[in-house]
Amino acid sequence: MILSNGFLIKSIGGSPRGIYEQIFTQIKALVYYMFMTVMPISLNIEHQFFVSDSFFEIHVFFCLLFLISTGLILFFVVHRRVFFLLLFGLIFLLPTFIVPLNVLVNEHRLYMSLVAVSFLIAQLYTKTLKYRNLYVFCGLIFCSMIFQRNKVWATEETLWNDSRMKSPAMARPWAFWGIALGKTGNAVLAENAYKGALKIDPYHKAALTNLAAIYLERVKLDQDNSSAWLDLSQRQLKEVLRRDPSYREALQNMGSMYFLKGNWAMADSFFTQCANKHPQYADCAYNIALTSSNHGDYERAKRWIQRSIDIAPNEESWSMLGRIHTHLDSLDEAAVAYRRALSKSTQNTHYMYNLAEILLVNGQSAIDAGNPNIGFSQWTEAKKLLENVILLKPGHHKAKARLTQLAELSK
Repeated sequence: MILSNGFLIKSIGGSPRGIYEQIFTQIKALVYYMFMTVMPISLNIEHQFFVSDSFFEIHVFFCLLFLISTGLILFFVVHRRVFFLLLFGLIFLLPTFIVPLNVLVNEHRLYMSLVAVSFLIAQLYTKTLKYRNLYVFCGLIFCSMIFQRNKVWATEETLWNDSRMKSPAMARPWAFWGIALGKTGNAVLAENAYKGALKIDPYHKAALTNLAAIYLERVKLDQDNSSAWLDLSQRQLKEVLRRDPSYREALQNMGSMYFLKGNWAMADSFFTQCANKHPQYADCAYNIALTSSNHGDYERAKRWIQRSIDIAPNEESWSMLGRIHTHLDSLDEAAVAYRRALSKSTQNTHYMYNLAEILLVNGQSAIDAGNPNIGFSQWTEAKKLLENVILLKPGHHKAKARLTQLAELSK
């Protein structure tokens, strides 16, 4: 299965370390997995574990001696069926033992191996009836540990904060804690988390890129210092793209940075690079449509927003398609697009008002063409939309003005 889906070839092709480093590191990992199986305490989504590049490292040497001696003892002492189950569990770890992956050790790699351990425990349970109370006691302890871990896994923030505290020398928990904090709107703590990751790894791509994104948000909030925030953001993103010119989020944010600077041509070039290198990323296609609209190239904008909708349809994309069709004088298509936007965001007064404007124009056109029934039907729908806008936003002056105008026209 691994060979057929290309996982092995891709992983080896983008290997983060050499085969010898991988083997020396995973020798330590096997002992670590054994410890976690017997004593599943201090569980962590990102364990503090480091690469070993020499057989003569003391940890590697003694772990290898431990594995060899344990294997010999098990082979000569335990029952053959027990030995088979232990090998059965070990086989599931072989792919990650041989193939270098970014994460050195991971708890979920043990899941299938624990199936074998469960069979082994069941066999021991049936053979040693006098120790059954011990199994019940262990089961209760494990249940309490599950309850404890469920609290940690309740949110992304608690999960990565737990990992950050248990693995303070690993950059990834700091970076992902920052991402989780950013999602809850805590930009200051998120910034500190990214800076914590960069102290460990000054070139951590996610930390640099997301820190730049925070600076871009501050441009909108702190106009007086917008130039300084833009420069800070640009420096972070340049460093990421220097090391990885195809990094999706950096290309996207670099485009956003130039967009905020008002340099739409440069913004468009970065968005286009991002879209070409990552054709299934809807955000870049959306932003190309946005820059094309600002340039007045509505045909190009229509092609790209349609691509964004094909990848990941949402109300903002449908609304933009409505605006583009309006500029192209394709009002029927614009109405369809705004209806789709409203179907996904039913309380959005902006979509309601724009659709009402289109219906007013289409209604007048139908009346002028000698189709009063169609025209008045569209005006009736527009009237309902405008009333809903005022109901949701009583201070919406444009909607009130349009209702007054419509009342005059309907007399």
